[in-house]
Amino acid sequence: MCGALEHPYVVHNPALDNALARLQDGLEHCRQALKELEIEEKTQLNQLENLGGRITQIELRRAQLNQNQESTLAAWSLAATRLSELFGAAETVEFLAWLAGQLARIQEESGRLAEQEARLRQATGNQQKAQGRLDGARKAHDALKDEVARLKAGAERTLAAIQSTHDHGAGARQRQEKALKQLDQAFPNANWRTEWASNPQQYHAACRNEAEQWSARKKTEETLLADLVSLEAAALGLSRQASETGNVHRQASQVLAEVGKQLQEQLAARRNVFAAMTLPAHPEGIRPPILGDTEVPHIESYLSSAVDAARRQQARTQHAFKEGEQQLAVRQERLAQLSKQLEANQIAAQQAMASLAQWLAVFNARSPEAPPLDGVSLNGLLAYDAAWIAAERQALGQLDTAIAGATGGLAQMRSQRASHENVRPTTDSPETVRANLEQA
Repeated sequence: MCGALEHPYVVHNPALDNALARLQDGLEHCRQALKELEIEEKTQLNQLENLGGRITQIELRRAQLNQNQESTLAAWSLAATRLSELFGAAETVEFLAWLAGQLARIQEESGRLAEQEARLRQATGNQQKAQGRLDGARKAHDALKDEVARLKAGAERTLAAIQSTHDHGAGARQRQEKALKQLDQAFPNANWRTEWASNPQQYHAACRNEAEQWSARKKTEETLLADLVSLEAAALGLSRQASETGNVHRQASQVLAEVGKQLQEQLAARRNVFAAMTLPAHPEGIRPPILGDTEVPHIESYLSSAVDAARRQQARTQHAFKEGEQQLAVRQERLAQLSKQLEANQIAAQQAMASLAQWLAVFNARSPEAPPLDGVSLNGLLAYDAAWIAAERQALGQLDTAIAGATGGLAQMRSQRASHENVRPTTDSPETVRANLEQA
C-alpha cells in the first residue's frame, strides 16, 4: 500500500477508503504481532544457545566425573582391600553404602539433567512450531499484501472503467438532451417527447411527411412562378408577333390598295381606249392613237398576275393573322388560369408562412433562454432520421450495459475483499498463540 491520497477511490468512493483504512489497521496489527514473534524468536534462540552451552558443560563435567569415578573406584578398591585386610568387612560395607549413596545422588542429578534436556527439547520443538506459525503468518501477511495490492489495482481499473463509461454516457446524454432541447424548440406540443419515445420511427416519419409536403408546396409555387414568367414572355412574344402581323397586314393592304389603284388606272385607260375605238369620227378628221395588238394582252396578263399575287398575299396574311389571334387567345386563357393558380398558391403560401412565423414567434417568446428558432434551424432539426435515433438508443443501451457490468464487477471485488479480510492466518486466537509462545 503506497498510502497516497490522490487515488480516484479516495475521492469518488468513501466506502473503499474505509475498507482501505480497515486493511491498514489489520496490516499494523500483523506487523505488531510479527515484531512480537521476532522478539520471542530471538529470546528462544538465546535460551537455546544458553541451554546448548550448559549441555556441553554438563557433558564435559559428566565425562570428568566418569573419569574421576573410575579413578576413585580404583583407589577405593585398593583402599577397601587394604581396609579389609586391616579392619575387616564392616568398613567395606559402609564404604559400599556410601558409594551407592553417591551413585544414587549422581543418578538423581543425571535424571534431573535429563528432565532439563527434555524440557529444552520441548522448548526447541515449541520454538520450531512458533517459527512455523511465524513463517505461516509471514506468508499469510505477504499473500494478504499481494491480494490487497491486486484488489486495489482491480478497484482502480474498475473505477477508471466506471468513470470512463460514466463520462461517455454523460456525454451521450448531454448530446441527446441538447438535440431534444433543439427539437423542443421545433415542436409546440409539450408532450411530443412521450409520443416520440413510444414510437420514434413513426413520429419521425410523420414529421418528415409534413416537411416534405411543405417542401412540395414550396417547389410547386416556384414552378408556377417560373411557368408564369415563361408565359408572360410567350405572351409578350405573341403580342410582338401580332403587332408584326398587323404591320404586314397593313403593308399588304397598302400594296393591295396600290395594286387596285393601278388596276383602276389601267382599267380607266382601257375604257378610254375602247371608248376611242368606238367614238365617231373627229370633227376635224383626226382620231386618237390606239394601242397595238401586242400591248393589250401583255397589260391584261400583268394585271391578272398582280391581282392573283395580291390576293394570295392577302390570304396568307389573313391566315397568319387568324393563327396569331388563336394562339394569343389560347395563351391568354392559359395565362389567366396560371395567374389564378399562382394567386391561390401565393395566398396559401402566405397563410402557411404567416402560421409558421406566428408559431415561431410564440415558441421564441415561450423559450427566451434558448437561441431563436428560424426556418433554417427547423430544417436542420428535421434532418435527424430514424437510423440516427436508433443508433443513439443502441449506444445508450450499450453504455447502460457496460455500467451494470462494471458495477457487478466492483461488487464482486468488494465481496472477495471482505472474504479475504475475514480469513485468518491461523485458527488459534491471539491469546492462544501468545500462551504457546510463553510456554515455549
